[in-house]
Amino acid sequence: MIDYRHGISILEIIVYIPTFFLALWMAFHHGFKKSSGWYFFVVFSLARIIGAACYLATINAPSNINLYITWAVCTSLGISPLILACIGLLSRA
Repeated sequence: MIDYRHGISILEIIVYIPTFFLALWMAFHHGFKKSSGWYFFVVFSLARIIGAACYLATINAPSNINLYITWAVCTSLGISPLILACIGLLSRA
């Protein structure tokens, strides 16, 4: 059964897959130097996609605790790549 949290995970996948490819294109365009900041947007988008996919996988396996752990870890990883990306982009200014 799909609840509101599964709907949010579907929305996250819809939003973050194009964001991942855009960040990947920008990282290749500007280079994969850590000071550019685009590398961290790639990591952030990938973590969000993996977390949402793991939460959607709980529809078929609701008793699998590892999927919930992976979802929680990927969801909580969100703030550090964003801070590092902001620092990387501000260092270019």
